[in-house]
Amino acid sequence: MKKILLKMKIYIVCFLVCFGVLQALVVVSNIVYINNAKKLLSTEASSAVIQLKNNVSIYVYLSEIMKLWITMKSDETMKGIAQNPLKYSDDLNKLYEMISKQSAIYVLEIVEKNNIKHVYHMNKNDIIYSNHTLDDIENNEDYLFSKKSQRTIISSLLNFIQTEEGIILRTPVYYKSGELWGFTTVVLKISDIFSYTGLTNLTKEKYNYELFYFDENNKKTLINSNITEKQKIDSVNAKINVYRRDWILNIAPKKGWIPLYVIVIEIMTELFFASVITIILYKIIASKNNKIRAIKEQMETHEALKQAYETANKANDAKTKFLSNMSHDIRTPMNIIIGMAEIAYGNTDDKENVSNCLEKILLSSKHLLNLVNNVLDMSKIESGKMGLNNDKFNIIDLINEIASLSKPLIREKGHILSVNISDVVHREVIGDREKLIQVFMNLISNAIKYTFDEGNIDLYITEKNTNKNRIGCYEIIVQDNGIGMTQEYLKDLFVPFERANDSRISHIKGTGLGMPIVKNIVEMMNGDIQVESKIDVGTKFIITIFLEFQEILDDSKDRRLITLETDIHSDIIQMNTQQVLKDIYQSNETPSDNFLQIYSEKDFSDKYMLIVEDNEFNAEVLGEILKSTGVHIDYAKNGQEAVDIITNTQKDYYNIILMDIKMPVMDGYAAAKAIRSLSGNYYKNIPIVAMTAHAFADDIRAAKRAGMDEHIAKPLDFKILMAILNKYLGNSSRL
Repeated sequence: MKKILLKMKIYIVCFLVCFGVLQALVVVSNIVYINNAKKLLSTEASSAVIQLKNNVSIYVYLSEIMKLWITMKSDETMKGIAQNPLKYSDDLNKLYEMISKQSAIYVLEIVEKNNIKHVYHMNKNDIIYSNHTLDDIENNEDYLFSKKSQRTIISSLLNFIQTEEGIILRTPVYYKSGELWGFTTVVLKISDIFSYTGLTNLTKEKYNYELFYFDENNKKTLINSNITEKQKIDSVNAKINVYRRDWILNIAPKKGWIPLYVIVIEIMTELFFASVITIILYKIIASKNNKIRAIKEQMETHEALKQAYETANKANDAKTKFLSNMSHDIRTPMNIIIGMAEIAYGNTDDKENVSNCLEKILLSSKHLLNLVNNVLDMSKIESGKMGLNNDKFNIIDLINEIASLSKPLIREKGHILSVNISDVVHREVIGDREKLIQVFMNLISNAIKYTFDEGNIDLYITEKNTNKNRIGCYEIIVQDNGIGMTQEYLKDLFVPFERANDSRISHIKGTGLGMPIVKNIVEMMNGDIQVESKIDVGTKFIITIFLEFQEILDDSKDRRLITLETDIHSDIIQMNTQQVLKDIYQSNETPSDNFLQIYSEKDFSDKYMLIVEDNEFNAEVLGEILKSTGVHIDYAKNGQEAVDIITNTQKDYYNIILMDIKMPVMDGYAAAKAIRSLSGNYYKNIPIVAMTAHAFADDIRAAKRAGMDEHIAKPLDFKILMAILNKYLGNSSRL
């Protein structure tokens, strides 16, 4: 649809441009045509007024002849003619025959006492002409002008009795004494004036005109007119002076310079050619656009390939760096594990040496496991698959738990850990409890590792004011007086696999992934992490996080300071391995460093266990360790086999099921669901523990949804496993 609209817009724009250009060309050509037509018509108008003046001049000439004929007589004869023109009728008739021209009327007007008293019609047409326009001639401007110039005067337009409109030409005649005798007068019809001017032909050729002059009072006097007011606006004119008056001729086409039908034809032609040109232009533009689009696509493809190439190079470099780092970090503990195993194998008779080797193998294995966990966390962060849980917990209990979990490492290095909780009003909150523990344990374990023995480590938590409804802002500070970091290294502190180039920490194990993971988790919680550090002074981490409040608001708890000696207590929550560890640390028993000793001290000889594991070596190792407790063990190689065994065995036979997840035929999730679907409370309540290498929060939730009670990640932490067994099988010991 968008493409169609775009094409329509392009077509409309092209059409409007073409039509506009054609319209401009037509307008220009019309203007040129009109100007030429006006010039031509103006020439014809000028010729017409010249001819008009010539026509008038002929009659003026005839009037002058009449004047000459009279003035050639003596004053006595002139008086005789004035007193009795009929007496001289023969002579006057000869004069008339000599000057007779068309339908003009020739008159002798004889003045007596300043008025025309006698009129002699030479062509006997006294009915047509009867005019006394020159009464009181001494005060008449025409007469005064005529007397002064002794020239013919032309009257205004007059209406005659029996004929059309016309004008009168009067030529003054004087006695030799200078006294006014009268006038030789010619009465002209309009048709006589316009003959041979071409105006009649112009009228036939669809032109209208008007002829007028302005009198002495600047009053417009029409001679003839058939032009409209609208036509006058765009008419051409010609002017000529005819005996003291400027005669003006205006001419305009009857239907305008360009008739309406011509304009319509022009517009239709413009539309047609605009459409044709638009189609051609559109095809040209479309062709050009296709070429431009093709070039642009090629450029974009080239740019995309270039970016893909650069991205691939970066990814390859990152992969190379990652593999290099991983190769180093994996090979180091693996080298220790293999080397210590070789030493132990070669010194089987030396129990102390073998025990030392096994202890180092165990430590290196844990370091290797921590590396794998960190790499998996970074992978989930970078892929955007790491999510946050909404757990309800008490933030003070969480801080106490972190302090408790840190106790073994604190004791080992002789540090003092102070926990300062101040102004925390809202303690019951909602957030991802496990990831907060991961953040704080990472920071505290780093503080422990990079602080010399018998150092001080401080943990502060404060609630800050916020405008957000039901959201709390918590500031946590982890501070130590350890070796510190350089300002240069602080810039790369949160870059994966980066470690400080410091000889003082070369012996300390680390992956360079802990701080990047911490930073990403804090930012996922809309928080912030800042760090301050000085060499040989210490390091201070300031974390700000936002947590949602629960409904509980407890204002009764005041600020307090707790140390490692503070009594720490909270209930164990299912599916929470860190809390299981906490339970071990909080017990009154002193945990043994040799977990086999712990197992050998237990007595589960009256308990029955089903281990569901497809890997025989894993099943064998687990079975051998658990047998030291006296528990009775059966094995299943897949989920379907486990369901069959449970179904075909009497109820209440097995006390617990350890279930692997990824197995052939039927996986652990499906097997757990199948067992829970069996009828009877026994199948609904028998403890099922997920035992898998899938160790993310999503995997824990998946196990819970399948009906499992606990989740323990591989490789198994046998101390956590013992805590689970104590929970479900009872905490019985051999006497």
